Formats: sequence, structure tokens, C-alpha cells
Amino acid sequence: MKKMCLQSALILFAFTGLILPTPSVHAGTVWGFPGFADLVLGRPDFVSTGSSSAATHVADPQGVCVDPATGKVFVADHFNHRVLRYASADSLANGAAAELVLGQSAFLMNTPGVSATAMREPFDVAIDSGGNLWVADTGNHRILRFPNAATITTGAAANLVLGQPDLSTSVSGTDPDQLNRPSALDFDAAGNLYIGDGDNARVLIHLNPAAKSDGADADILLGQAAYGPPSFMTSQQILHYPGGLAVDSEGTLFVSSYATHRILVWENAASLSDGALADRVIGQANFTAMASGLSQTEFAFPQHLAIDDEGTLIVADQGNHRVLVFENATDLSGEVPADAVYGQRDFDSNDADLGDAELNLPGGVGLDNAGRLIVGDGGNGRVLFFPVRRTRPDLSIIPDSGDRIGENILDATGASQKMTVKTTSRKMFYHLGIANDGNGVEPFVLKGSPSAPKFKLGYYTGAGANITAAVLSGLYTTEELTVGAEEDYEIRLKPKKKSKKAKATVFFSAESLSDGETDRILATTKYKPKR
Repeated sequence: MKKMCLQSALILFAFTGLILPTPSVHAGTVWGFPGFADLVLGRPDFVSTGSSSAATHVADPQGVCVDPATGKVFVADHFNHRVLRYASADSLANGAAAELVLGQSAFLMNTPGVSATAMREPFDVAIDSGGNLWVADTGNHRILRFPNAATITTGAAANLVLGQPDLSTSVSGTDPDQLNRPSALDFDAAGNLYIGDGDNARVLIHLNPAAKSDGADADILLGQAAYGPPSFMTSQQILHYPGGLAVDSEGTLFVSSYATHRILVWENAASLSDGALADRVIGQANFTAMASGLSQTEFAFPQHLAIDDEGTLIVADQGNHRVLVFENATDLSGEVPADAVYGQRDFDSNDADLGDAELNLPGGVGLDNAGRLIVGDGGNGRVLFFPVRRTRPDLSIIPDSGDRIGENILDATGASQKMTVKTTSRKMFYHLGIANDGNGVEPFVLKGSPSAPKFKLGYYTGAGANITAAVLSGLYTTEELTVGAEEDYEIRLKPKKKSKKAKATVFFSAESLSDGETDRILATTKYKPKR
């Protein structure tokens, strides 16, 4: 989970006599714009094919994670039986070579094995708050911990194992200290470890795993009623083959059920008892539905998950060759529409293709320290980084009433976001405040239009300095608004001298230069002279 706090310049426009349609949007992250990757690893470019065990290649990359302290990127290179470490994401170029390999003694080797230095089909990776790397060594039915992940060297040994009594054993089982093809890992804010135990169709939670020794029991069981051979019924309690999981900042656990095409949600998961019922389901209408589909609300074999600090859930919808994005996931339940899609041109397409905007059986998803979306594009044998626009205008317009119009971002489609000014005076002044309701500095510029049929539009600052000429000649740059700050303006609409009665419609708009989203508030001014 990463915080995205990029600054964005804004333009404030004034339009007269013109109605333009605009979609309603919210302040915060702008997902799905643009939908083109700007970095590829595992391939020299976006159109090359083929795989090997060289430092510049991957084979079915699955789980991905980034060390928050150093920005280094870790990839579970599934079919090469290894984990790769790359330099900091912000320093990488297309086709960059990995700087380290774990699970093999050197690059160009991909032999599976079971030991402190070997792996078999690793499927996911996670970094804890101490900088230790944890690996779901799926084919060996175990979880490995590698200390000091950012500084260790090629072929380093793991120093802890869960799911097995020691680092040389590989036996599957259903007891609290056993695993069967673990598929997913994540940590909550308290440092508790969550394991998607794939073929046991369950999630195991290890509280304070840093204090545990080899082969320790799990503390909490979810997805099954009890330890033992798994049930595969579809219900509020039973999980089918967890493909991925993620825990948000509040301790809410999201788990993708690969075979039943849904996501189960447990709130306050680390405090639950064994076998607790899920609180919500996403992707199905209820807890017993399990059909796959292709739409804005459906999944087909969802795999890995990630969640950011804004509570946005990211889903590798593997069977549909796409990644779906759901904002405000903590409030979602049932067949809810995704907010954005990556890898497809729309929500109704599922083409497996190769390019800078296409995916083929995506598996892993994550975020780098700059907030870019990382996708393990398994079928194409590569890892893609998608830039994500992180801020929209976070402004309120405040008319004379003092009530903010709109919530953060403005939208002229609602009746509450219209204001009408009536006057009998030819000198029509009314207050307009621009307030920064966001969490970062918001610079913006003003642009005015003098072309109203019966009105002259002018802008004045609260201090009385006339800036009309600057506005009418083009863009006028204001000072930056810091968090919570408000800039006061006085708007004047002056009828032409011969007007006996007049009316003007003005749109005040905020447009983000980073994402092109525009929202408006409608202001109507009516002039009726005194009799």
C-alpha cells in the first residue's frame, strides 16, 4: 500500500452561454488513464516473445512486491523456480537485468529443489516492516523468510520456514503447521502474516510471525470450518482455492476465490475465531453464486490482489486477461462495477494479446513506491508497469451562502451544485471562494471569457486588485493553495448599457492538467432593472 500525493495544476475556466456535458468524478486517484505501460521487465521491449532463465528474462511471473525503504522490485519467477530482485523501480529501463536471484545459485539455472537455498514453483512474495522477504514456495508446500532482502546476495539462504518442520522437508498436509501449495502472502499494519493456502482452500494467519520458529502453528483459520481435509461447497464460510489476498490499513482481508470467481471479505480478520463467516462477497450476487463472467461486475478465475492506502482494490482477473480496479473497496458488496480496467479496451473484451496495453493471463499485481501499477503478465512472460494518475482537483467553490458546492470536485449535474444570482443593479458583484480540500498543494490558473451576449465577465481578487485584463488576455497564474487554504474572488457580470433585462449562464470549471477530467458548477445571473 502506497500513498499517492502528486501535485497537479488546475485550470479554472469561465464559460458563458454554453452547456457542456461532463461526467461526475471524485477527488483522489485516477485509475485507467492512461492504460499504456511505460516499463517492461523480462523482455527487451513491449512486442518481443520468448523466455529463458537469463537475468533479463522471466517465465510466468506471478507475485510482485516492492521494498518501501529502497524501491527494489521482487518478482516470483514461477516456472524458473526462483525469485528475482531488481534495482529501484525508478531507475529501471525496459529490459533491465535482475541484480539478484534467490532459489538458484546463479542466473541461467532453473533447477527445482528443496533446501534453504532452493525453490520449486514460487508463486508470491511479500516484504515485512523489517525488510525481510517472504516467499510462497508453492511446490514445496512452505513459506520461506529471507532476512535483509535489499542487501543479500545471489543464492542466499532462508532463515525461517513455515509449513514444514525444517528447510529440507517438502510434505503437504492439512494440520495447523502444514500447507498444501500456498498461493498468496500479505502483511497487515500490525505485522501479522496472511497465507493463502491454495489446495487446502483456506487462509492461515500467523500473529507476530517474527517471533516464531520453524514449523510453527498458525493462529487463525479462515475459509474452512476446521482443520482437516477441505470442503469445497460454496458458502459464506467456505473458500475455494485462494488465488490471491490483500489486507487493507484497517485489517480487512480480501481473498480471491479462484474457482468460484469471487472475492470474500473478512473484516478485522486478525481478531476472528477459526472458521468465521465472511462479511461480504464481491463479484457475485450472494454467497452461493459461483458463475464466471465477462462484464464490469464479474470475474473469471481471479488471481492475485493488491490494495493501496486509498482503499482501492486491484484484481488480476486472469481468465479475462485483464486487471480490474475497485475504488473504496471497504464499502463494496455484491455485483459492483469496477472503476477501471487494464489490459483491455473496455469491460466487454477479453483478448489475450501482446503490446504495451495488452495482457495475457495476468497473475501478480502490486504497486511501486511511485504508485505505478505492476502486473506480472504471466502468459506473455514479462512484468509491466502502468503509470497511474494520482490526483484530481480537490477544490470546492464557495458562493455567497458560504456552503461548499460539490464535494471536493465539482459537478454541475446536481441541483445542489447550481447557484442563481438576481440583481437590480448594473454592478453585479458576488463572492466566489476557491478552497483546497485535498491533502497536497494545489496550484491553478484562471482563464476568463468576455463573450457573453449581454454581459461583460470580469474577475477581481478579494483585495480589490483588478485582474480582468490578465484573465481576458489568457491564463492568469494564482498563488498555490496549501492544504485547507481558501482564495477569495469577486465576480462581476455587467449588462450592456442598453439592456433592460438580461440573463447569463456561466460555468465555473476545474480541469486537471494531469488527467483531463473536468467538472463544473452552473451559475445563473439575472438582471432586472429597477422600475
